[in-house]
Amino acid sequence: MKVARRPLPSVAIEELIATTDVDGLRIHEGETLAFRCRKCGHADETLGQLVHQETCDLAGEHGRELYETLPGADRGLDSPELSPEHEFLVLVSGASGDPAMSYFSSIRDIREGEVAEAHNSEVVGYRCAECGNSDETVWEIVHDHGCSLEGVNEADASVGRVATDGGQRD
Repeated sequence: MKVARRPLPSVAIEELIATTDVDGLRIHEGETLAFRCRKCGHADETLGQLVHQETCDLAGEHGRELYETLPGADRGLDSPELSPEHEFLVLVSGASGDPAMSYFSSIRDIREGEVAEAHNSEVVGYRCAECGNSDETVWEIVHDHGCSLEGVNEADASVGRVATDGGQRD
């Protein structure tokens, strides 16, 4: 899938926007997929959760301070995300040759471990194949109402409420 990069005004952050529809992944042309720091390269699906490298000029400007007060969960090896019955797509960045464009290459299954068609192979996120929601780590995906993993990550990462419409969160 190809994405266009649109710089945000007055900050070194760019919005990554889908340039085509992707059947089966609930991705539509014009949809914002992520926000990426042009200085350190870190990305997240929401600007408010973007964490920069410690050496980045924007470190501490966005993100994880929201998570510091949330209780963690110690599920050990019983993580439902690792069940062979639930499929995730790994979003991998790669350069297309055009500096204004790049693409994400999707791997069919998180457990395959092979990176196909990605030039620099940087994993930038994970997308639930069932509900279509994504995050930079598989354990922080907030799954939609009706997804078989609905609610499993609420204590770990849900700052807002769980979406029931496949859309925006607070």
